Amino acid sequence: WSEATWASASRGFAPFAKLLVIPLLFIHFRQSDRGFWVFGAFLLSCALLLVASLILISWPRPFGWRLNTHGIPVKDRIVQSGEFVLCAFGLVYVAFDRFRVGQRWLAMALAGLAGAFLANVLYIAASRTSLVVIPILLLFLGYRWFGWKGTLALAVAGGALGAIVWVSSPHVQQRILDIAKEVQAYETDREVT
Repeated sequence: WSEATWASASRGFAPFAKLLVIPLLFIHFRQSDRGFWVFGAFLLSCALLLVASLILISWPRPFGWRLNTHGIPVKDRIVQSGEFVLCAFGLVYVAFDRFRVGQRWLAMALAGLAGAFLANVLYIAASRTSLVVIPILLLFLGYRWFGWKGTLALAVAGGALGAIVWVSSPHVQQRILDIAKEVQAYETDREVT
């Protein structure tokens, strides 16, 4: 690889690398009395971002402003989808714990919010990174909660859900199909992708 190729690769990884700090903060604050507050603040900020994203999808020109965001009000699709995936899986984890202790209504509300975050990722702001991370996190959670047999069942359920998303989301189809175009552009013209 040439120096320019490495530079391009590192530029593409930089936004994702910033997101890697968030789980480290969660791990750090897990033992702290303030851990809940850190997760809550992150969740609240992402929930507000989710609301803003949904407003921009349903009302693309608020107050006559000409915005070209397509449901991504801040930064880019990589950051938004990465944050939403973190929130969704954090909420699923908490919802499962609440369900086990009998707080079923709270568990369903948290699972619904997690579903809203994932729906935004899959239908509005999908990034290829998030599309790779979602099945991996699903397998990790499945193994943590259910062992290998449960992980296999969760993988099958995830595959069925993935097929439904593939059929119902032209956005996800386009993101996946763009990979082949970018690989071909790199192979024929050495275009940096």
